[in-house]
Amino acid sequence: MRNILIVIQGAVVIFLARLCSSNTASTAGNHSENDLKAQIVSSRENREPLPTFAANKTSTENNRELIEFLRETADARLMDFEEGRLAKERGSSKEIKEYGELMVRDQIKMLNEIKSIAAHRNIALDQKISDKRLEGLNDIKNLNGRHFDKKFVRMMKIDHRRDIRQLKNRRS
Repeated sequence: MRNILIVIQGAVVIFLARLCSSNTASTAGNHSENDLKAQIVSSRENREPLPTFAANKTSTENNRELIEFLRETADARLMDFEEGRLAKERGSSKEIKEYGELMVRDQIKMLNEIKSIAAHRNIALDQKISDKRLEGLNDIKNLNGRHFDKKFVRMMKIDHRRDIRQLKNRRS
């Protein structure tokens, strides 16, 4: 599971860096944006082909896609952070608790990178989990022990498949 999370994290960060570089409307401020892109790309490895925007789309369409992607990704990271926090608190096995701790650390890093990119692009992000994702979180909030572990693992599989599907859809 850790490897899947690392691959997803790397793909999200590189995708965000590509979005920023391909979405630049003017050359003003490119230096700091390029610095941000270099910093993000140099901190991750990714063997997957990098996603790009379609050449036939306008910058307005690309900007809408960037805004939507950043908001969806931030929402998913908030959800995963909360899932990780709950795993640390309620998991019955050492592995679940450690994975929860890893999730919390990784989600904080990814969320900070997403917030930095959004702030640089003057894009407002929600500070709360969406109602849609909150429903899923409520499913495990009242569980403890082995019941929690079983539901948590099931949710992680669903979340990872969702993240991979979203990244693949953005690439095409």
